[in-house]
Amino acid sequence: MFLIIYLITSLSSSFATSQRYNQAPNYKSKEFDTKLLSLHTLDPSDSFKKRPVFITVHGFGASPIEWQDFSEYITTHTEALVSNVSLGGHDSVKAFSESCWEDWLSPLCTEYQRLVNLGFESIYLCGCSTGATLIIQGLLNNCFRPALPLKHIFLVDALVIPKEPLLYWLPVINYILYDQWLYLSSEEAPYWLPIRPKKALLQLLQLIKKTTYDLKQGISFASHINMSLFQSQDDPVIHPKSKEMLYHGLSALTSRSVHCFDIESDFHVFTRLSKRSSINPKDIDNQTIFFNHVQDVIKTTTSA
Repeated sequence: MFLIIYLITSLSSSFATSQRYNQAPNYKSKEFDTKLLSLHTLDPSDSFKKRPVFITVHGFGASPIEWQDFSEYITTHTEALVSNVSLGGHDSVKAFSESCWEDWLSPLCTEYQRLVNLGFESIYLCGCSTGATLIIQGLLNNCFRPALPLKHIFLVDALVIPKEPLLYWLPVINYILYDQWLYLSSEEAPYWLPIRPKKALLQLLQLIKKTTYDLKQGISFASHINMSLFQSQDDPVIHPKSKEMLYHGLSALTSRSVHCFDIESDFHVFTRLSKRSSINPKDIDNQTIFFNHVQDVIKTTTSA
C-alpha cells in the first residue's frame, strides 16, 4: 500500500526514525520467500511444466499479500500455478532504507529465470503499483529472456505518474523530511512496512522518472507478448494519464494487443480486497472483472 500524499505532506513529524525501527510491528515478508514455486518444483513432470504459471509482484513497501485474493482464486478455478515474489529490500525497514530500485526488481528476474530453466512453457506476469513499474524495467533490462515462455503481462494500477506532484520535490525537501510512519490497520500491519524511509522514496522517484522517460521513447520487446492494463478511475495514488502513457509506450514500437480497462473504483490496487477495513458489492464486482479476464487470457493462450 502506498499513499504518497501522506508521506510527503507530513513534514511536521518530529520523531527520529532510527528510534522507531525497533518498534515496528512483526512484519511478515520473509514468510513468503519460502513459497516461491521454483523452490518447491525441482523436477517437474512434462505435464506439470505445461500448466500456466503466474508470477505476481506487489507494490512499494508492501508484500505478496496484495496478490493473495488472486492466488487463491486462480489456483482454485484453473490449473494455473502461482509464484508470489517478494520484492528485494523489503525484508525490514533497515533493508528497505538501504536498497535501490534495482534490488527490488532482482527477485522477479531470478524467479522468472528459475522457472524457465525448470522448463515451464507458459508464464504470465502480474504486477500492481510499483510492481507493475518494475515489470516494465524488467522488459527493458532483458530480464525475461528467453521470452518465448512469457505469454501475457497484467499491470494493475501501475505507478507511472503519481497523482501527488509533491513527490517530484523530494530531492529538494528531503533534507528537512523525516522518514515517514505509515498508518496501518491491525489487519494490514503485519504485511506492510510501517515506515517509508526517505532514501526509499528517492529511489521510487528515480524509478518513476526513468520509466516515464522510457515509455515516451517506446519500449521494444517480443511481439508475441500481449498486455492488459487495469486502472482505477479514482485511484488516490495514480494519475489517470498513467494508463494512456503505458498504452502508447508499450505498443509504439511493436504492434501488439493491449487490452485497457477503466475500473470504477477509488481503491489503489483494486484487485486486493483482503485486509481492507470495508468493501462493498461493487468492489467485489471489480475484482471479478479482473479474475474473469485473466481466465479468458489463459484459455486463449493455451489453446493457441
